[in-house]
Amino acid sequence: MMTLKQQIKTVLQISKSKLQQEDNWCKNATALDKNNNKVSPTSKDAVKFCSLGIIRNVLSSERYHICFSDVYSVLETATISKFKTINSPTLVNDGLGHKAVIDIYDEAIKIIDEE
Repeated sequence: MMTLKQQIKTVLQISKSKLQQEDNWCKNATALDKNNNKVSPTSKDAVKFCSLGIIRNVLSSERYHICFSDVYSVLETATISKFKTINSPTLVNDGLGHKAVIDIYDEAIKIIDEE
């Protein structure tokens, strides 16, 4: 069984890879369907995700023994590390855009690797 740290890193990596293409990312909603209607990030109809919605999607579709807050806390730490005055991944997602979201995922994976 993977350790907590390994599971968090894996969830971050899968989430980042799904968000890597900007067409799979959205803002001002946790998830959207193919018609850009808001849906639950755990819905089978969800095709676009925000920085946090993707974590909920990955956690619901994979078998991990961790909860959302375990992954969120690392992403929040990465956000503060990267942007200093912003402490919310949601603010990065909705305010700074796709590239900034990928940057905080990179930072979060780096933080996990350094622990």
